[in-house]
Amino acid sequence: MKTKFFYIFAAAALVSVACDDKNDGTDKGPTHAECPAGEVKVATSTGTLIWAGSNLTDYQTFAENPTDAGCLFQWGYNDALERASGTDTPWKTEASEATEWNPCPKGWRLPTKQEVMDLIGASAASSEAAVMDGTYTTLAIVTESNKGLEATPKSGDTTKVLHLTMSGQRGNSNGNYLYPDVRGYYWSSTVDGTAVSNLYFRDSGTCAMQNVNKLAGCSVRCVR
Repeated sequence: MKTKFFYIFAAAALVSVACDDKNDGTDKGPTHAECPAGEVKVATSTGTLIWAGSNLTDYQTFAENPTDAGCLFQWGYNDALERASGTDTPWKTEASEATEWNPCPKGWRLPTKQEVMDLIGASAASSEAAVMDGTYTTLAIVTESNKGLEATPKSGDTTKVLHLTMSGQRGNSNGNYLYPDVRGYYWSSTVDGTAVSNLYFRDSGTCAMQNVNKLAGCSVRCVR
């Protein structure tokens, strides 16, 4: 049940598209490791971006279902972290010095800060793409089953919903697992020193971009 609607914007039209065939010639076709559980095409003022339909559940591996929380990652490190407390291996205590990082499968990458802002409507509300398409999208927090952030077309077409789970976070200071089913934290590719711009949302209705220490464990949602 969507219990909190907090932002309506004339930004992106959401359209379901099939995953491109990445067949290696063996007739097996792409697996969920290469192809997420559905995709959503987002038309923005600068072009078209495709968001994966599910989180990463391991390095370069998509979760099988859109509502799977997946694993967490410290920015710049490829080790997938469990959603549990502790500083056991492979938890890192020194922030990566990298300024670029891509844990996504081939052909996918992290979204930039601006691309996330386009998704949540923090950019200009009257973008060229929105005017051309003429549709509005509703952004809502789901606080009961399958808790998370959902972007839904005004038409209500449930086949075109982009769902981001409230997977929580592992704290940068001690690796403790925090805020499961209460908050979501998603990495972008935009680095600011030892911090990275991060999509943050919570059950109270907040949804914004904020800088998060690279050592924190956060979710990854890929784009292409």
